[in-house]
Amino acid sequence: MSRVPSIVATTLGYERWLGERVAALEADLAHKHALMTQSLSSFLRGTYYHWALLWPQVCAKLSRAPRLLAVGDVHLANFGTWRDSEGRLVWGVNDLDETARMPYAADLVRLATSALIESRTGTLAAGACRGSVTRQPNARPHELAEGPFRRFISPLLTTILAQGLGQMWV
Repeated sequence: MSRVPSIVATTLGYERWLGERVAALEADLAHKHALMTQSLSSFLRGTYYHWALLWPQVCAKLSRAPRLLAVGDVHLANFGTWRDSEGRLVWGVNDLDETARMPYAADLVRLATSALIESRTGTLAAGACRGSVTRQPNARPHELAEGPFRRFISPLLTTILAQGLGQMWV
């Protein structure tokens, strides 16, 4: 396994790269750094650039899985609801700025890691995903049923966690 730079070195490199492309404000970066220290979940969400370097080494076999269009920076907080152009309540991933072709397992491992972190801190039990659905102000009860979390994500994570794929990250 090749050596991955420290999180400090990776962050400085990422912020240098970012500064070459957009006008990054020091105050905004300082605010992001402060948020990242508040919880492991916030740290995971704020450091995708480091995850992208680390996960293929830790999950070498999974990193050779077939490639497809993947979210990349997927985590539980990136799921939510909105109304489509016809007024229907839809649910899905709402943050796609790191989307790229990558092994499909990348999203599964990161999502499982996010679920492990959230379950250990109690926010998953408190309804991290279901809450995003129930916060929809105009949601009709039949649209929410028990929420997409219970129908889709929960069974997926149960399978992933039973195989121990997310254990190495937390």
